[in-house]
Amino acid sequence: VPPPGLAIYSSIVCRSMSDQEKKEEGAMSIILFYKYHPLSSSDALMEPYCQALTSLCASLVLKGRILLGCSDSEGINGTLAGTQRNVRVFTFALLGREYVQQHHPYCQEFLADETNALLGKFWKASQEFAQAA
Repeated sequence: VPPPGLAIYSSIVCRSMSDQEKKEEGAMSIILFYKYHPLSSSDALMEPYCQALTSLCASLVLKGRILLGCSDSEGINGTLAGTQRNVRVFTFALLGREYVQQHHPYCQEFLADETNALLGKFWKASQEFAQAA
């Protein structure tokens, strides 16, 4: 049960990967992250962002939990596991398009077309959320 004022908006549970999938995808990684940043206390505003996070994690076959705080003094907190590549893609998604382009120009070669489309969709949803909140 989350503490008062903290809502679980996204709890991602994906199927386990087979040994063959693990070999094909590479080594597994875990990411733990948080940022205190006001999001929104409006469920109507939070829902599209939560859906975007859930969709991103499902597409990247990440397992774990993300907590989004619904007050001006909370933020985002999560623990996810998946392949190194997919955890890196998730990290790029949270950092944002401008940050990634400025600080990680090498990643353009790393990102396949379908990953660029996935990130573009998430970045668009994030930007819409930020403007509305």
